[in-house]
Amino acid sequence: MKKKHIFEFFLIAAFLMPQILLACTTFCLRTEDRIIFGRNYDWSIGDGLVVINKKNTEKKISSSENGVILKWISKHGSISFNQYGIDSPMDGLNEEGLVVAQMWLDNTSYPAPDSRPGVGALTWIQYQLDNSGSVEEVISSDQKLRIDSELAAPLHFLVCDASGQAAVIEFLDEKRVVYTKDSLPYSALTNSTYSDSLQFLKDNKTDPNLLPRFWISNSFVRFSKAANMVDEYNSQHNSQIMDYGFKILDAVRSDSSTQWSIVYDITDLQVEFKTLQSFNRKTVSLKNFRLNCESSIKVLDVNSGHGGGVEGFFVDYTSKINRDLIYSTYKRTSFLQNIPNQILDSIAEYPESFRCIK
Repeated sequence: MKKKHIFEFFLIAAFLMPQILLACTTFCLRTEDRIIFGRNYDWSIGDGLVVINKKNTEKKISSSENGVILKWISKHGSISFNQYGIDSPMDGLNEEGLVVAQMWLDNTSYPAPDSRPGVGALTWIQYQLDNSGSVEEVISSDQKLRIDSELAAPLHFLVCDASGQAAVIEFLDEKRVVYTKDSLPYSALTNSTYSDSLQFLKDNKTDPNLLPRFWISNSFVRFSKAANMVDEYNSQHNSQIMDYGFKILDAVRSDSSTQWSIVYDITDLQVEFKTLQSFNRKTVSLKNFRLNCESSIKVLDVNSGHGGGVEGFFVDYTSKINRDLIYSTYKRTSFLQNIPNQILDSIAEYPESFRCIK
């Protein structure tokens, strides 16, 4: 197995945790002139970095299954939330207004190996932020690469772009399944298949607001609650749309496992977030950063104690910062604690292979 893939291979084991820790929720809310994307990230660890990823950066990775090398030059700069190292985001927003986010899905079964280069699921997210400017481009990228079944945790994805188009992408019975436009009546996703979630919403007319709080751990209940709240938003109150986004996330959060709550303002290329360790809301505008690769990658501790605008607290990326994060998260994640330090070091050094194309 190639070193560049080892880190995502071990993430498979990392995600095999009790379902209460897999209570992630995402949604896309559209009005006539505003689009936001909300996400709760639930896990046992809250460490992470907010990363400003640069465009015009050459990257490459080779598939462990067939040895095919995937090489690309990032077209778009982006902001992402990373827990297991640089270029392995849990979700992110690029400068074209594309958001991609992952959630756990037990039913996932990725396609069998073929001639396309295969990458890990988190690398797949970064590839989309680097190269895709719309939902349609994300969907069409399936011709160029696939998610490597040997490397990827069982995930599915909610994607939304600046035009307001959204898509759910799942991999079931070794086939890709895409819901978009007419097949996506609700732009929300939790930890059940989209079709099962829709069926639950259709069959259960009980107002989710009337259900006991502990039911929030149920994926179907969270989907129903988020979908209904998105549907109920009054578009006449656009000035409060970010607050409403957090209202949805608060309604479906777990008091103990929701580590990050993030609202992406796709229209204004801005992000607001809060964490379990630092509950005051922080704001980052992608417009306030130089995104060309001639300047350094910028990073911020996701649990920074600062509130409000935090652009001034980002620092230049260093391999030590990446290594410290990787050692912290791997060593404190079940099933990852015994990975040799040599492998962790190779994971941390992966960004050193990037090349700026001026």
